[in-house]
Amino acid sequence: MVHPDHQNKGIGKMLMSAIEGLFPKSRYELFTGSKSEKNIALYEKLGYKTFKESLITSDFSLVYLEKKRL
Repeated sequence: MVHPDHQNKGIGKMLMSAIEGLFPKSRYELFTGSKSEKNIALYEKLGYKTFKESLITSDFSLVYLEKKRL
C-alpha cells in the first residue's frame, strides 16, 4: 500500500516488482475493491488478470487478480 501523498510516483510498481523478484517462478494472487479503479489499472498494466469477483454489497465487490510466471 502506498500513502496517497506518494502515489503516482512509480512506488507501487517498484514494490510489486520487488515482491515478484523474490519469487520469480510463482503464481501471484491479490484482491482489491471493485471501486479501486487506479489499483486495478496498475495491476492489469503489470500483467495481472481478473479471475474472480465476489459481491459484498449490491454496489461493491472484491476483485481477485492473478499473474502466473511458472
